[in-house]
Amino acid sequence: MKDKRGFMPFSLAGFLLLMLVLAMVAYTTWSRHQLATNTIEDITCESLLTTAAGVQSDLRHVARYSTYQALLEVCENADNYSNDESRENMIECLAAKHFVEYVVAMQQAYKQVDARVELEFQNLPSFESSPSSELFLDQSNTNDNLPSFYLHLAENGFALMEVRLQKQTRIRVSSWDNRITLALPCENFSVFIDCRYFLLQERMDKFIRQFDDIRSSWKWAEYAAAWGEALAGRVKLSESRSKTLFRLAWANHELKTFGSADYPAVAMELTGLDAGALAGLTSGVNLAVKPFSVNDVQVMISYVDGGIQALEGARAELTGVDKCIEHARNELQENSSLENVRLELDGAIASVDRIIKKVQEVQQQFQQLLNYLANKHESDTLMLKLYNGLTSLENKNYPPPAQRISVGIEGVESKLMELKMQIGTFAQLIQSSNGLDNLGNSFSQLYNHVVTSVQALLAGPLPKYTESYEEYPDPSTYALENDPSPKPRNVRIYIMEPNDGTIGTLDATLKDVKTSLERMEDVAANVELEQGGLVGTEIDGELTQVVLGGLDMQSEQQAEFDREQLYELLPPNPIRPQPGISVFDEIDIGDVKYKRVDPCGRLGGASAPPTPIPLWFIDVTLYWAQWEVTLELENKPIERIFDFLNQTLPRSPLGGSEFGLAKIHEALGYRYELPRKSFSFALLIVSPQYFNIDAND
Repeated sequence: MKDKRGFMPFSLAGFLLLMLVLAMVAYTTWSRHQLATNTIEDITCESLLTTAAGVQSDLRHVARYSTYQALLEVCENADNYSNDESRENMIECLAAKHFVEYVVAMQQAYKQVDARVELEFQNLPSFESSPSSELFLDQSNTNDNLPSFYLHLAENGFALMEVRLQKQTRIRVSSWDNRITLALPCENFSVFIDCRYFLLQERMDKFIRQFDDIRSSWKWAEYAAAWGEALAGRVKLSESRSKTLFRLAWANHELKTFGSADYPAVAMELTGLDAGALAGLTSGVNLAVKPFSVNDVQVMISYVDGGIQALEGARAELTGVDKCIEHARNELQENSSLENVRLELDGAIASVDRIIKKVQEVQQQFQQLLNYLANKHESDTLMLKLYNGLTSLENKNYPPPAQRISVGIEGVESKLMELKMQIGTFAQLIQSSNGLDNLGNSFSQLYNHVVTSVQALLAGPLPKYTESYEEYPDPSTYALENDPSPKPRNVRIYIMEPNDGTIGTLDATLKDVKTSLERMEDVAANVELEQGGLVGTEIDGELTQVVLGGLDMQSEQQAEFDREQLYELLPPNPIRPQPGISVFDEIDIGDVKYKRVDPCGRLGGASAPPTPIPLWFIDVTLYWAQWEVTLELENKPIERIFDFLNQTLPRSPLGGSEFGLAKIHEALGYRYELPRKSFSFALLIVSPQYFNIDAND
């Protein structure tokens, strides 16, 4: 009997094998399907992530364009803001405002173009119209419900905008079959603004802060022109010239601040102007602006002081001569030895020798003064005038100071030599005498002669000639509230011939010369004080060259476009490559007024001759005139600067559709309307030569 336990029919085994194979085939097929499905899902996720990154990039672009638009709006009226901080705050809030507008538009656009993309901004208000700027200035709303923008300074004056989005802001993207949905949080980000807003703001602040430099440069130019005319003999203040010089002074301040100026406008406004009028406004004109200096006058005074000090020494020695003779008389009266008397007389002779040397030193000091003037008069009009005044005999009723000094010294030396001879004669008489008994009468005569001579040499001066004249105030002492009328004065001459020469008359003559020089020093100090504020304010030679070179500005362009709008499209090349800023200005110059305020001008009117400053004791007359010059502008001036090197802001040009122009890129313009409309200064002219004054045109 066969045991069949554990027996499996071959049919069952075959069936099991078949089922196993089918299972393996099914598993393999399922695995391949699952792998394909996972691959598709991975690709879909990557695609969704790429789409989300694109949306994030769109947000960056929108933030940048929002900032561009805010910059354009704020910089169009930069003067509306009290300070830089308030201006920057407005840029931030306007950028946030435009960003919200664009985000709302983006949400609608995504729904229409690609429904898979959804921007989720939590608590974002819905606006039926454009949101107001005040909403974004409300810090509570900005922090909680609205995006926040923060403007920062980047390198080289560029800007960086930091964008902080609301919490739970997401980008939601779905696959086409809605099987996969990604909700990714939007990160805060920063965008680089490729225009130099901070540089423009800083330069405009500097332009406004140093705005008075325009007046200083204009004053310098007027001084240069007027001083040159005075030296040529005729001054005529011209309204057209003043307007030209003011326009150049404004452009000069632009050039110093921005590295460029609105030179096309200057060139067009100065069309027809004599080129020499501009060419003369170079730094070389300073030679005409300095007729004399305080330092020169102080050097001249030092020589005169040297002569006065020498006379003081001579006066002291003369007193010593008197004492020596008196001591000798006492010795004779006391019957002292002849040796004591002789020693006193020798001392008196030595004192006279020293006096002669002191007097000769006066001549040397005055000759040094003349030499100083002679070395300078070839290149200096005033020095020539002074030299002639001290030495020339023309048209005078009395000798010039140099001759009076020389003649006076000659007379003093003659008197001193006679005095020395008298004392020396008596000294020889003592040597040949055997005693003192027979010398009394002779010494009494000597004593009386010495005392009389010393008193004559030391006596106060008596005038030999007197002349009357009128004296007006000079610039160093004059004020508008003072009476401009001249005061009568007298000039006194003490030396006409050698016999008039004494220590007293020489001293009085030198002190009169010093008085005139000190008055000249006061006038020179006043002029230098006036001109001290003009240092560094000269019209730049580079600017005058550009203006003189001319500009090829097309007249038809001027007809088609407003000049400011033309500059928005085509800002002119800067004069200097750095910092690369183009400049526009709008200045409507009105009236220019000139008011004579010097004494002769107040008494005689605009065409009155200049006020004289007679320096009688050096035979020189200075002439001065002063005006209050005032220029008025018709409207508030406008200053606008463009970031020429970074023309990056997209904008539709004016009339773009008419001319077939698409959106273009332009430079950021920073526009400021300035409040000041009046400019004035005091124009002072002092000349060693007489000049005529013509009425203003």
